[in-house]
Amino acid sequence: MDKSRTEFCIARKLVTGHAEMLNESPYVDYLFNPSFIEHKMPRKPHLKYCIYTESEGYVLNDVLSLDKSKQFNPIVHFGDEGLLVRAFRSEFDRLGFKFTNTQIKDAIRAAYDAEEKFLAELAGEGDKFLKKVEEGNTRAYVGIGRDYVVLDPEASSNSGAMLSKIRGLDYIPQIFLEHKFRHISLDEIVENEFWVESVNILKAGLFVANHPNLFAIRMMNFACGPDSLKIYQEEKIQHAADKPILVLLTDAQTNNAPFVTRTEAHERVVNQCKPAKLKLEQIRRKTNAGSAERTWLIPYMGDASFIGAAGLRHLGVDSQVLPTATQRGDILARKHIHTEVCHPLKASSAMRLVSCTSR
Repeated sequence: MDKSRTEFCIARKLVTGHAEMLNESPYVDYLFNPSFIEHKMPRKPHLKYCIYTESEGYVLNDVLSLDKSKQFNPIVHFGDEGLLVRAFRSEFDRLGFKFTNTQIKDAIRAAYDAEEKFLAELAGEGDKFLKKVEEGNTRAYVGIGRDYVVLDPEASSNSGAMLSKIRGLDYIPQIFLEHKFRHISLDEIVENEFWVESVNILKAGLFVANHPNLFAIRMMNFACGPDSLKIYQEEKIQHAADKPILVLLTDAQTNNAPFVTRTEAHERVVNQCKPAKLKLEQIRRKTNAGSAERTWLIPYMGDASFIGAAGLRHLGVDSQVLPTATQRGDILARKHIHTEVCHPLKASSAMRLVSCTSR
């Protein structure tokens, strides 16, 4: 925590701590600090990783002043073997390791095979969990969120252990059920979902909403921009099946007692609710018909925002740059925006509300 910048999310801070500990260990010769950029798909959009994940290698070097001769910093694009091989080859060559392209390809394929075997084991446990729940017709809970939050004891404030051991719930993280929702299409509810983790989260949410015995527990952290935006849609998905959703903002809290009381209250709501089949019409995305007659409101993110607005007007699209935060905007934000969203989203949404109510 001491070496991380305050604006980082807790997952980003934990990575900084891990890197510092490994860097100080006499048993570690090299650090592996990659920057994951995207997962290339058969058709666009290619799925992007979080901006902190994309810049991880650079941020660690900046914050910790690491020795470049003692670390691997590949720029990783999954789904493109040629690009992946070149990225690793470049780093190996820089550090004096003489591996051939064939050796690197074999290593990458071996890694993929190991991952598939591991995921198959998780899927087996997930199937056992579902079988038990369905045969007993009991209500169970699925931890939904970014894997590096839900599965990390620190980032999740040991919420998994709290849910299953202290509260005695039938609980399982979403990755154990990924084989059940991996092929669910999002085309009807989103037009251009390009975040790797958000795709899995939305698919998990749809699967849970449409399963009569499963209920969502969403774990997230402060300062996560994508989650701040997507949580509204995730709540709508569960509500479209007449189901409640419990949102826990964990942030590595050392005392998760407040989560115990919230979970107890959530259990009571779940026990009283009557789930229905997912009403897709409530969450189906709207068409873009009539968008040409609308005014595009662009949040102020520096003078480049004015360039963007000018470019849109040149193309015949009415647009304007929103003003920066005002007192009236802050009042509207407190009234309409959830407390767990990031501050930039709250500020930009506030000025959109000001603009709309001023017309």
